Amino acid sequence: MNQVISIKQIPANTPMQGYIWYSDRTEPEIIDMQNFSLENSEVPFVIEAQLCDVENQKSYAIRHVGGKTIVNQFDWSQMKEGWVKDKCKNYLPNRMDNIKALKFVQYWKTNIDPFCLDMKVLEPACLVFMGFIK
Repeated sequence: MNQVISIKQIPANTPMQGYIWYSDRTEPEIIDMQNFSLENSEVPFVIEAQLCDVENQKSYAIRHVGGKTIVNQFDWSQMKEGWVKDKCKNYLPNRMDNIKALKFVQYWKTNIDPFCLDMKVLEPACLVFMGFIK
């Protein structure tokens, strides 16, 4: 399930995999199954982050948009009923040495569409970070 949370609600001291890109850096900080804590300050702030907590089956997507930090939490264990999971897709990373690909899974939701004669259609719901390939 996808829900918006505060950046302070991301658990500290939990081994995660992913990256954090701070506003004062030219490349992201790589997190590879290590405990970490986020710098929650106005300067530097998190521009973008994708974090994957495999043990607790959760992913976190952080974006800084319009002066606000938006954090989406995806709980994989609750994304089974009513969700359609696509196969894992790999994307090339930007400025991440020793990382070959970022892994994401597209989730779809079934909705009734009045423009399709009220038939059920699949609509993209979220793109969830699942870690990376070294």
